[in-house]
Amino acid sequence: MHRSRVRSQGFTHVEFAIVLVVIALVGAIAIPAWLENESGANEREARKSLRRILTVNEKFRQRFHRYADNLRQLHDFDSEGVHSVIAPSDIPGYLLVYRSSGQDWSCEANPATPGVTGDRHFYMDSRGVVRFRLKGPSDSGDPEYSD
Repeated sequence: MHRSRVRSQGFTHVEFAIVLVVIALVGAIAIPAWLENESGANEREARKSLRRILTVNEKFRQRFHRYADNLRQLHDFDSEGVHSVIAPSDIPGYLLVYRSSGQDWSCEANPATPGVTGDRHFYMDSRGVVRFRLKGPSDSGDPEYSD
């Protein structure tokens, strides 16, 4: 008498291992691309924020004949305006460092986690030029960033 083998339902260990390998490969390709895209979006938002700070700070200077002392002062000044300046914690992946003497100002936008949330460190002052550096905080001596 010949017995027929009945295959049990479900995946074999080999089939399951192949599925895991395929998922790992897709993840290995997709995750770095996603992180790079996220990092680029954070950098664009940081540059955009520096430009908003420039615009609102010039309005502030026209009204008060000096630049704002801090970002909170800028935010309060323009809280109803179109160019609303954001708080430093509101920029995804970047931290702002604002300095003002009243007659001049500068602002750095540094990645919260360099290499993860952003690759470039940005700088802008009252002259309105965005500058960048790849390692460490940027300053007025760094090259101009052009979009």
